[in-house]
Amino acid sequence: MYKVHMKENDMTKTKEFIEMNKMVQHLAREQDVCYPEPLKKKHFLRVVKKLFAQEEYEALVFMLIQWATAARPFCVYQLRPTNVVFGKKDGISVLFQKGKGVTMRQSPYTVHTTVPHYSEMLIHFVEDRMGETALFSTPYNNLCSIVRNAMRKYNPEYEMRSPRRGSLCCMARKNVSLDVLRQFSGHT
Repeated sequence: MYKVHMKENDMTKTKEFIEMNKMVQHLAREQDVCYPEPLKKKHFLRVVKKLFAQEEYEALVFMLIQWATAARPFCVYQLRPTNVVFGKKDGISVLFQKGKGVTMRQSPYTVHTTVPHYSEMLIHFVEDRMGETALFSTPYNNLCSIVRNAMRKYNPEYEMRSPRRGSLCCMARKNVSLDVLRQFSGHT
């Protein structure tokens, strides 16, 4: 009977691996970071009006919540109807329980914000979904396609991270404190 005795070989100690690892680290330092083009407020308002006129209510609500909370698109997509609570006037509280924002903060978090002009439509949308397990029924990729296409009519550089970045930029231009911006972005 033959026995195969293989010597254990740690590839991370080889000269080739070390050289390749140095090259990869060098390239990573040299490479530019790709930031999304922030969605301008005037384009946000036009997209919202267009989605409303086209009766794309899920896409509209998706966009409104993303802008109002400066949340990542997939975090918004994972909301349940019970996670959205309405206060006085245009006030809204959104409880995020899933997604990258929750992971970064290491716990669920709530964003208190306002949604002027569309609060009534938003209330009806959420109330109609109260018995459901998810706020959005359209598949994520389809919902993103609708929103992305609507935004790109104004700038082909817009992507799904653009509303979040635009919202944060808009707050910064209105002299919102750095602490509040960090709370919204989750980068504390």
